[in-house]
Amino acid sequence: MADAFADLSKQERLEKAVHACQQDTKLTAQKAAKIYNLVPSTITRRLKGLMKSIKLHGAELQLLTPMEEQIIIKWVIQYYK
Repeated sequence: MADAFADLSKQERLEKAVHACQQDTKLTAQKAAKIYNLVPSTITRRLKGLMKSIKLHGAELQLLTPMEEQIIIKWVIQYYK
């Protein structure tokens, strides 16, 4: 069954496993780990909120918001025309 998700990255498989566990209360982290070819503790930590997704973690480290980045990009493009 893990072969069905072989073309997905580890991050994508983790997101799917967490989503599946949240949707189906009978699905344990152990079972999801076997299905999605992951380590059970990784799924458990994400479900408990002890581990954030890469996107959320990266967003906390950014100094500029996406809107501010776009404003600066537009300004630079206009300045160098």
